[in-house]
Amino acid sequence: MKYKVYFQKDGKLDSKIVDIKDEISADVIKVKELRDVDFSFNLKDKSGDIVGLFYEMDMMLASKLPLKDVVEILIKSSKNGVKKDILETISKSLLDGQPIHKSLEIHRKILGYLPLVFIKLGEENSNLANSISSLYELLDENQKLKQSIGKALRYPIVLVISLIVSIFTIFTLVVPKFEHLFTQFGANLPLSTTILLFVKNSLYEHYLLILFVFFVAFLVIVFVFIKFRYFFHKMIFLYIPYFSKMYRYMIFYKLFLSIYLIMKSKNKFQETLVYAKETTDNLFVEEQISFIIQELNDGKSIHDAFSNRNIFNEVTLRMLLVGEQSNRLEEILHNLQNINKRELSGYIDNFVAFLTPFFVVIISAIVLWLVLAIMTPIWEMGSFIR
Repeated sequence: MKYKVYFQKDGKLDSKIVDIKDEISADVIKVKELRDVDFSFNLKDKSGDIVGLFYEMDMMLASKLPLKDVVEILIKSSKNGVKKDILETISKSLLDGQPIHKSLEIHRKILGYLPLVFIKLGEENSNLANSISSLYELLDENQKLKQSIGKALRYPIVLVISLIVSIFTIFTLVVPKFEHLFTQFGANLPLSTTILLFVKNSLYEHYLLILFVFFVAFLVIVFVFIKFRYFFHKMIFLYIPYFSKMYRYMIFYKLFLSIYLIMKSKNKFQETLVYAKETTDNLFVEEQISFIIQELNDGKSIHDAFSNRNIFNEVTLRMLLVGEQSNRLEEILHNLQNINKRELSGYIDNFVAFLTPFFVVIISAIVLWLVLAIMTPIWEMGSFIR
């Protein structure tokens, strides 16, 4: 992680980009976190490989095998290049006596944030096997969440793709065959046919301009989103009807699951929040959790610190209060992640139940328009001939 540090030097304001461990001897005025924006993409998602890797490590470590032996066995049996590179890095780190989480920084782009955090906690607490077990559980739950959302959106996406293919086929193969017939009607063409010909001619004559406009619009949207990410993250989290509530349950499910699994490694609640806040992928929520951490450090109770943020519902706040007072916080966190998971599943099911008929209605309306636009002139011509 890189940071831009603003400091005073020789009576002037200066700045420097540093790593998190770097120290500035001059008076620091402001520290700004620099977040990398990665426009690259992989054709194959590596998350499944990472989950599989830590599953294998968890199974072998549960059999009381030393980590060094586990890594050597997996290196010999692994044919996956990504997994093998990670395992070889771990092996070299063990041989050199270096912290594993630091050595794995070179694979951060593939591994993500969570494995580095859990391995670091395991090394610090001398319970690496438990940390890897918790890590696998968290990665597996995140993978299942992605798959459930993908499965829910699969049918609507197929419908949209089918519609696009159908429209393209009609414009390129069907409409040209009837166009000469339509021109015989002159100004007497039905409105639906007039719109169809206008759309077809616009696409044929100005397709390069249309593609350019869409490309520029895409770049503008990406730039604006990056520039005002905090604003968009806050809007998505709070203000979009229905979707925001579903999104909040997803954020809180991942958050409380992360807190619960990290606390199983016997970490303090404040320390756990520092690590867990990075799992949200939402700048607004990260800011709110940072405020909670600050208030906890100032001596406030967990219930009061969470209540002051106004983003958690009454059920969550009451359960945190019970967990804090009864010293059963770990159990309460486990229950909270289950509650949010159950609510999220319900919202996803309801969303799909609405989305599928919505797309069916839209597609049916477009198909009806196309049929009327093509067939109405033919029907009128048949009536005229009779």
